[in-house]
Amino acid sequence: MAETLVAGVSVNEVARRHSLQANHLSAWRTLARQGKLVVPESAGAEFGAPVALPEPSGTPVTTPIDLIIGAVMLRLDAATPAARVAELVLALQART
Repeated sequence: MAETLVAGVSVNEVARRHSLQANHLSAWRTLARQGKLVVPESAGAEFGAPVALPEPSGTPVTTPIDLIIGAVMLRLDAATPAARVAELVLALQART
């Protein structure tokens, strides 16, 4: 997101370069303007691509997942698949 704050760089350009949706970057920029997202120093900003890490072996996570978007809060079981969590986030964001 910080890369989009560099003068002369467009959101669409950054999104294409990192295989992201431009609307996600725009939403993050809005959060940053509202003080809800910490933005690193933008001079010479570099963007770290999202990375999925394998689940650690051993004791399974049992802490519930709390999704809070606007006035809506959903508590999900820790075993909820990531794809389902993502679907719910997108659905809730579409309602706000």
